[in-house]
Amino acid sequence: MTTAMNLSPTDRKRSTFMPRSDFQESRKVAQHLRGEHLWSDNIPIGMAVLTEKNEILRVNRALCRFLGYSKRELLGKTARDITHPDEWKNSATMVRKLYASGQPYSRFEKRFLHKSGKTLWGEVNSSLIDDKSRKPNYRITQIVDITERKEAEAALRLSHDRFRVALSGSPTVVFSQDRRLRYTWAYNPSPCFKIGDIIGKRDIDLYESRDAKQFMRIKKEVMRTGASRRDEVVTHFPNGEMTHDMISEPLRDEQGKIVGVICAAIDITQRKRLESALQKANEELEKKVKDRTHQLKKLTEELIRAEHMERRRIADILHEQLQQHLCGMKFRAHHLKEGSAVSATICLADKLINELDQAIHLTRTLSSNLYPQVLSCLDIKGCIEWLAVDAMNRLGLDVKTRIDVRFSLASHELQMFVFDAIRELLLNVTKHSKVNTANMRVSLMAKRLMRIQIQDTGIGFDPKQNLKENHIGLFRIQERAESLGGRLEVISHPGKGTCATLILPHRKHHP
Repeated sequence: MTTAMNLSPTDRKRSTFMPRSDFQESRKVAQHLRGEHLWSDNIPIGMAVLTEKNEILRVNRALCRFLGYSKRELLGKTARDITHPDEWKNSATMVRKLYASGQPYSRFEKRFLHKSGKTLWGEVNSSLIDDKSRKPNYRITQIVDITERKEAEAALRLSHDRFRVALSGSPTVVFSQDRRLRYTWAYNPSPCFKIGDIIGKRDIDLYESRDAKQFMRIKKEVMRTGASRRDEVVTHFPNGEMTHDMISEPLRDEQGKIVGVICAAIDITQRKRLESALQKANEELEKKVKDRTHQLKKLTEELIRAEHMERRRIADILHEQLQQHLCGMKFRAHHLKEGSAVSATICLADKLINELDQAIHLTRTLSSNLYPQVLSCLDIKGCIEWLAVDAMNRLGLDVKTRIDVRFSLASHELQMFVFDAIRELLLNVTKHSKVNTANMRVSLMAKRLMRIQIQDTGIGFDPKQNLKENHIGLFRIQERAESLGGRLEVISHPGKGTCATLILPHRKHHP
């Protein structure tokens, strides 16, 4: 290849700063380029003419802009001066091969050093220039700035490495499919598949029909609406099934057109198995708790029944036996008084009759307190109203009663417990509140519950106190209520009174 080209005025001007031998060398090169349109200061690609010894003989403006040097500065340098130190060995090898092989050109990428010290990337394309003896002593080199591309590639590699590290050992599968739902890319596929087995295929080619239809329905919906979605999907295999938490997003091109879907699926099979096992264990535990609660309720009802039967038995003994004996003794004392003329005997008989009257009154009171007859002849509403009257007669406590609805309790044992609990709560008002009035309200709640609320405006107590240690009566009511499927709530503040709320199950009243 023999070409010729005159030196430009600028090159002639710059030659005054070059050694004479270099200027003559540059002139020879210009003569070889004469007549060819291989050189221009106006093209955006950097160009340079170099000797076999890597001396720079000529450069254009684009190369000066790329490296940050003036033409004068570059013409005094070698290729090594503008090459990154880590690249020089490989660059020199490529140049030697170019001259030694006789190939017309070479192409490679390397790093350059900007005048400021910054590293740049360039694509180097070199062609040999023959002298008159057709010996290639020079080369013309084009350098394309690929710094932005290399930086983008580095950022992409870093992003890919981070993506790979993030998913390394993770049960996450990532893949994309085109509009025909053919797999175009996959990362970290399930152990059942290899990437080569997936690419180009559709779900129907890989999964059971029922699973494939489910997957395709989801992905078509994403492409149709352009909206992402999240689903739990089950995949069936001969050796079992897998569950994935799958997020599906529309895949768009540079113009924003939907060209497919991209999905990320996390294997949650083990989690679902654990959740299933935990749910089963919870159900078994709840069943056991329910059974134990039912047993405890039955035992509590049996205990209440046994207590009331024993109290009734004792009440009957007091009323039917002891009271009759006392009445008989009183009758004989009257007979003794009437048949005696001795004043001392008459006086003694009067004392005896008085003491027997007190004993008879006490046995009647004990009998009534142990088992009031209203429990046998009144419903729960009548019993509550009777308790309010009894509190006034027996304790001097004025109870304002309000019963909002008619109701009945689930069992006779529960009615006996309510009777005892209300009597105990009213007694507590008398003993501890230091007031002689109280309010009692009965109302219904949701979930077939009833509420009995007894409130006073007395001295109250510290709610932090332990009921078991300081208020044994309240503690016993609370314990029994919980055993029967209810609860006792106590709200009290020093100087602000006390509100005791008994919540228990009830059954619908039938008039």
